Amino acid sequence: MHSSSGELTAQLLDSKRLASDVARVMDDEDRPKPRMPEGSFGAASLLAGESLESYSLAELDTRVALIEAEISRIQNHRGRASDHMRAAEEMFRRKN
Repeated sequence: MHSSSGELTAQLLDSKRLASDVARVMDDEDRPKPRMPEGSFGAASLLAGESLESYSLAELDTRVALIEAEISRIQNHRGRASDHMRAAEEMFRRKN
């Protein structure tokens, strides 16, 4: 059974009202939070400014290995994200 245009408009308005009501009721703690503050890059930001003076050569080598592994993980994820974006752009590209 197909809904009429008027019924669809009424359903849309009802869903917008419900979303508005929910937004008014939500406390600030319940609202989604950004992953990190603008301009912050999480732990990478902390690592960049940390003093290395107290680390031994072995600790520095271990730290370098861990950071290289993290760089590889990020590059792999970035490649997958890039492939996904390219596929989405191709799918939604206008056909002439």
